[in-house]
Amino acid sequence: MPTARFAVYLLMAAMYLTAEAATVARQDIQGWLDQYAEATTRDEAMGVIRTEDLEYLRPHLPPGVINEFEFSDLNMEVVGTRVYSSHASYQQATSRFRGQATLGSDGGLQNYTAGRPFSFSQIELASPSAAGLMIGWNQVHRWQYRGYSSEELQMSYVEPLAEGASGNLIDGFRGGGHIDRFVGTSYYRVYLSHLAGLSESDHRMDTDDSHRLYWKDFMEFLEPFDVKGLKFVIERGVDPHEDDQVNSYLPTERRVRRLSAKERADGFMGSNYSLDDFEGFSGQVLDFDWVYLGRKTILHVSNARGSVAHLHGPYSRVPEDRWQIRSCLVVELRPKWEGHPVANKIMFIDEETYNVNLALIFDKKDALWKSITTVYRRPYADADPSLPENTLSYWAASIAVNYAKNDATVTRAKDPVVFPKFDATKIRRMFSVSNLTSGR
Repeated sequence: MPTARFAVYLLMAAMYLTAEAATVARQDIQGWLDQYAEATTRDEAMGVIRTEDLEYLRPHLPPGVINEFEFSDLNMEVVGTRVYSSHASYQQATSRFRGQATLGSDGGLQNYTAGRPFSFSQIELASPSAAGLMIGWNQVHRWQYRGYSSEELQMSYVEPLAEGASGNLIDGFRGGGHIDRFVGTSYYRVYLSHLAGLSESDHRMDTDDSHRLYWKDFMEFLEPFDVKGLKFVIERGVDPHEDDQVNSYLPTERRVRRLSAKERADGFMGSNYSLDDFEGFSGQVLDFDWVYLGRKTILHVSNARGSVAHLHGPYSRVPEDRWQIRSCLVVELRPKWEGHPVANKIMFIDEETYNVNLALIFDKKDALWKSITTVYRRPYADADPSLPENTLSYWAASIAVNYAKNDATVTRAKDPVVFPKFDATKIRRMFSVSNLTSGR
């Protein structure tokens, strides 16, 4: 039972966190980037970090975000930075097609086959806008093998309670806060083209639509009852100018509906994510203006301890895990659509994996509105690197904090992520829009 003095401390800390995060402006982030511009090298292990040690982490956690870690029972292990190489097939494709990919006059990716489209030297020599686009295309075409799946993802809507108290929480949430609602869904992604390991088939899957589609997503909601049976199929075209095809099946209406491009910017299922925010960024590159801001180190959970993420802190939205200081490329995105609710977005993209380690989202007043922190895993250290699935940094969780409301949406893989080798028959059956109304 906490003492009265400790309870007051928690309340004051919570009030400080909310007020501080709400007043963080875009210029504050720029000031932090400038102040710690030299902090670009990766550090050795720092051991277990407690609240009194947070000052050592200030160069690696931006304003607003660092306030999330200001609580008395912080348990944050910082280990030495690891090297995470992609599979040999991806490296070979990168070398084979080096220098062929180009940017079109509108920023579209041209002459790309497989591997990483642009080298770091090309990025460094380009203008800030061209370099930003190169990083964006590298992120889209990072090493992903042939796709991945999880039989159960859980999206929890976490609200704060006074004095860091705990309400209704589920397994893995070890701090305060209250889960108002959660939904469960299965998720599958398959890549159809630009596949590094399929040189014998022109780097494409053996499907009728692999010449025009880059990937397909399938999601089916499992719980609670009011959304059970809701399904989505999302298709991303090879043509960078083609809008995503987002189709949903509504069991209550017994029909398939196509979502408009503008609906991509809305909160997905009432969460703090939009369809463009999955894994930090899942949008269309050409929907944004890109600017490269330079390199920066960021603390990130790049190899989580377990398959299911654990959260702690006053609101159960800080990963209780092992962290690394990762070197990132920093880019700023501004939506081209004037009606977009987001003014700009700053992303910290891992230099090795090109995963988005952290995203900061600003509102129309240039105030920090949301942050998206990702958690990734790697296979065991003794895993055979000749197998493609053993060389992937794969998603385990995302935490989207809304500072205006002081709430969070925490999405976690409840079942281990796996890497199925979809054949053409299964792809046609599972990812077909025409089959959305049927069972799986």
